[in-house]
Amino acid sequence: MSTKAKRTRINTAGIISRVVEHNPKRANTLAFTRFELYQPGMTIADYIAKGGRSTDVSYDAAHGYIEVQMPE
Repeated sequence: MSTKAKRTRINTAGIISRVVEHNPKRANTLAFTRFELYQPGMTIADYIAKGGRSTDVSYDAAHGYIEVQMPE
C-alpha cells in the first residue's frame, strides 16, 4: 500500500501581493532569493517561470508574507 501524500494543484492564475515590506527570509539563502522574485501584480505562473516554486507561494501565503487573489 502506498503512503504518498495527496498532491493538490495550485491555481497559477492567482495574483500575488507582498504583504511585508522587507524580505523575511534569511539573507544569502535560496529562499531569500526566490522571495525577491515577487513583483506587484505578478501571477503565480509568472513567479514560477522566473524560478520560484509553488511551495514557496503556499508557505509564504500561510505565514502572511504574501496574499494571493484569484481573478474573477
